[in-house]
Amino acid sequence: MIVVHGTWSPAPHDPGTLTLWAEDAARPAEPPRRRGRPPTVRVHPFALPSTDLAKTLDLGSLTRGQFEPGTTVLALPTAGRGPGASPELAQARAVRTPTAEPAEGDTTVQWRVPTVALDADAALELLRSMPEPDQGPDPEVLAAADLRALRHVAAFAVDLARRGRVLPSADLAGTGLGRAAWRPIVTGEDAEWLRTAVAGMPASLACEVSAGDGQGTLAGRIAVAVDALVDAAVRAAVPRPRR
Repeated sequence: MIVVHGTWSPAPHDPGTLTLWAEDAARPAEPPRRRGRPPTVRVHPFALPSTDLAKTLDLGSLTRGQFEPGTTVLALPTAGRGPGASPELAQARAVRTPTAEPAEGDTTVQWRVPTVALDADAALELLRSMPEPDQGPDPEVLAAADLRALRHVAAFAVDLARRGRVLPSADLAGTGLGRAAWRPIVTGEDAEWLRTAVAGMPASLACEVSAGDGQGTLAGRIAVAVDALVDAAVRAAVPRPRR
């Protein structure tokens, strides 16, 4: 069983990326024992390698500029020596392996995981093509609650673009540089929907360790994601001019 997670990773002067990582039920629940004090950032023992994640999600058709393998650091609840599993993975392990003895007290520990980062165009395509839960082609690959939440954010962005709830803007793209983009108009019922949606989203969407400029919060990440996905949705719908 593989459980795929997602978060939106903001970046300065950039629309950010959809950062994907995954848990693999076939891998050990705890890291190997080592002497001395554990490091501040530990290596996640059952995270799927980036290359395997890209194959699982069939990203071979994307160019290197559209996706980048890498790593990120997550602050995850930890009991004992290993990070806590997602509810989806915990259920799979309960069926396939003996139930482990519960550890006393959970703490939050930083764990490094392999990732695949998608730009806004590739992210929109992936999120829009995601099947409904339990309807995917491979029952051994599940989308976690955080990735399913981003699927709804993508649908919201596409709906805003379809209804023309957008305005052109020019954003900073570094010192002396600018970037043309489409920005959403989120008011009235749209704003209420977004506030309600964010309030019900899983905290794992904001577990990525961030510089803390305000965009690293759950609400901040979703705001940046809506901006980026709306821009991608408008550009995907408007034919490119012929040269």
